Amino acid sequence: MSLSTINSVFVQDGYVTQYTNSGSTLLFYDYLLTLDDEIEFIWKKSWSIGKVLFIISRYYSLIAAVV
Repeated sequence: MSLSTINSVFVQDGYVTQYTNSGSTLLFYDYLLTLDDEIEFIWKKSWSIGKVLFIISRYYSLIAAVV
């Protein structure tokens, strides 16, 4: 079975959409669970390289999941 055949089977059967939706749901669930800690430990502190890296890594994945 060729790679293109495998890809078309997954797309046709809806596996890709199902797994993408599941992953996005878990990502948003994790975001909501940790939002209180993020506000307390990240947003209320002064700017630092750690804060910038956290914000980039945290919100890049959320934006990528939406787009």
